[in-house]
Amino acid sequence: MTYFTQESGPKLYNDLINILLSYRLFPYVISTDIKRMYLRILLKENQRKYQKVLCRFSPQEELKTYTLNTVTFGLSCSPYLALRCVKELATTESEKYPLASERVLSDSYMDDICSSVSSESVAIELQAQLVAMFKTGGFELSKWASNSSALLSRIPDEDKLESCLSWDDSSFKVLGLSWHPVTDTFAYEVNVKSTECTKRNVLKLTASIFDVLGLLAPVTLYANLLIKHLWQQNIGWDEKPPEHIQNVWRVFQQELTLLSSLSFRRHIDVFSDSAVTLVGFGDASEKA
Repeated sequence: MTYFTQESGPKLYNDLINILLSYRLFPYVISTDIKRMYLRILLKENQRKYQKVLCRFSPQEELKTYTLNTVTFGLSCSPYLALRCVKELATTESEKYPLASERVLSDSYMDDICSSVSSESVAIELQAQLVAMFKTGGFELSKWASNSSALLSRIPDEDKLESCLSWDDSSFKVLGLSWHPVTDTFAYEVNVKSTECTKRNVLKLTASIFDVLGLLAPVTLYANLLIKHLWQQNIGWDEKPPEHIQNVWRVFQQELTLLSSLSFRRHIDVFSDSAVTLVGFGDASEKA
């Protein structure tokens, strides 16, 4: 029997922190989703034979073999193939659609494109270029969102993100953060289910806090120090620690829900003519 292995390919993802920082730079934002990205990309005919599915709807039926002709979900090579096609499209069309090409190459993460621009006119131009450029490659864009009413008025309702139709105080996810278009603020959504204090539960909850920008570091650091203490005490994965540590864990879980009331401005007051200073800080704490 012959076995085949799949190469996952080199990493083509843009850095998530850079995208989120870019998304916060300018007054107007625009985001969209490449609709059914995988299914828009055909494989070469000589490679399709490696994507076969056996199927039958009852034990009495004979097995039928189906060949998958497009990039398929669940395969280790699929993210690379899809991103490679998108980046090739953006590169080859850069002269015709310079603004769209630049933003796709720098501000896209898998099938999401999230960018900020200096004015509504630039946002409108970017949206038009994105639609035209992706149409050249056989892709469709959907789930448009923006804080520009002028831009949204040019987009059919069926292509807008649902929360942008009513323009109320609803929010939606932007690369893991909740964004409120009306107030133009980010917020955290923290759902905490009270659990017993074990090393496994502490680690599980800490890992579930999505904080790419590090703004919740004072909170996550506290949890990490608790994990460190459990390791130092040789506490087992499902073993209960001393009562005073359990009390600390109960209070921490209760206070963690307060993060859901925390919000902060998306735009950090950078404009096209702004002078920006980068400042770095360090800490020599022996505990952390």
